[in-house]
Amino acid sequence: MKLLQKRTIARPYAQAAFDVALQKNALDQWGDFLETAAQIVSDKQVKKFLMNPSLQEEKVLPFFASILEEMDKEQSGFLRVLFSNNRLIFLPTIFKMFVENRKASENEMDVEIISVFHLSDEQKGKLLNVLKEKLNKNICPTYTIDRNILGGVVIKAGDLVMDGSVQTYLQRLIKSV
Repeated sequence: MKLLQKRTIARPYAQAAFDVALQKNALDQWGDFLETAAQIVSDKQVKKFLMNPSLQEEKVLPFFASILEEMDKEQSGFLRVLFSNNRLIFLPTIFKMFVENRKASENEMDVEIISVFHLSDEQKGKLLNVLKEKLNKNICPTYTIDRNILGGVVIKAGDLVMDGSVQTYLQRLIKSV
């Protein structure tokens, strides 16, 4: 299944989990719960178990409860809804979107910065200041090295991609000739 389809299916569940967690002032607990549940369903054997069409709720919820030590009534109900709608396998995507919702509510944004070489602390600082000002968010950066871009940087912030790489510049130059 394509990522966009997964996100479309997972979105209302992630939002519902986020809303409940926010209302109960339990963002950390729900984050931990969803992260562990996502790890559980990512296991190959568990996926196979969950894909069994004759699987009954009476077996699934105790299975999760045996692994998730501190699951409250709302979390158990959340798993029950996911099970009844055949959505348990979407827990990894639901967890990612829950984290995105939390970061957005805290005015934070994940940003991937791709360069051909390691950036110095000074370069990182300048870049982060510019991004913070441009995006009006607190930036949570990850840095990646990609020798194929030849030089410059590529910045991925949500749906926004700022490509200042030499590779892209050369591709544009070749197309214009």
